[in-house]
Parts: sequence; C-alpha cells; structure tokens
Amino acid sequence: MPRRGDGPAAHVGRLYDQYGASLYRYALMLLADHAAAEDAIHQVFSRLIARPRDIDEDERYLRRAVR
Repeated sequence: MPRRGDGPAAHVGRLYDQYGASLYRYALMLLADHAAAEDAIHQVFSRLIARPRDIDEDERYLRRAVR
C-alpha cells in the first residue's frame, strides 16, 4: 500500500525491491527464457507506474500479472 506523499514510482520501487527477484524466478520457470522473463517483469512494473492502482495483496497481484 502506498505511503502518504509517495508517488507511484516510489511505491513500485518498494514492491520491486521486495518481490522482483522471486517474480523473476517465477517468470523464468513459466517462460524458460531469461530475456523473456526479464521483459515480463519489466512490463509488470512499468504498467504499475503508468497506471497506479490500489492492490490488496501485492504478491498475489504481481504473480497473476506475470502470468
């Protein structure tokens, strides 16, 4: 959940710090290609910056977005 006064990029940065590595491994497992996994993770986090939204369960939402 975003903190008061934070912009979407700061919130997404915290989400990336917390979940980026595990999401990359998840994407790599699904796609079996390093470049495709990196692209998938980049797209997920870029979309969150472009269209911020309230997310109740961060990790669950992010894993669904990777699929």
